[in-house]
Amino acid sequence: IVQTAMDRRIAIAPVAEQDPASGGVAFRQFFQQTPQVLQQPPYKLFDTLAVPLYPAPEHREISLRHVLRGMGARSQSARGMRRAVSLT
Repeated sequence: IVQTAMDRRIAIAPVAEQDPASGGVAFRQFFQQTPQVLQQPPYKLFDTLAVPLYPAPEHREISLRHVLRGMGARSQSARGMRRAVSLT
């Protein structure tokens, strides 16, 4: 799925969950489980830094803003962002 998305030039916004209770794992596991074809040119999946997603609400909100920007979203007021995206 990731390779097809990248072939179609769909923005990939890597996210690294930090909370083990929510499925967070050590980042090295991503390297071990990702097919080599996606780690090498032309894909180079890990050239884009993953946004760390922390469990604290104030950190999660900021992380989700970074994810949305990575997907091409434009900045807007924080209040408008809260209405547009459910952060829970």
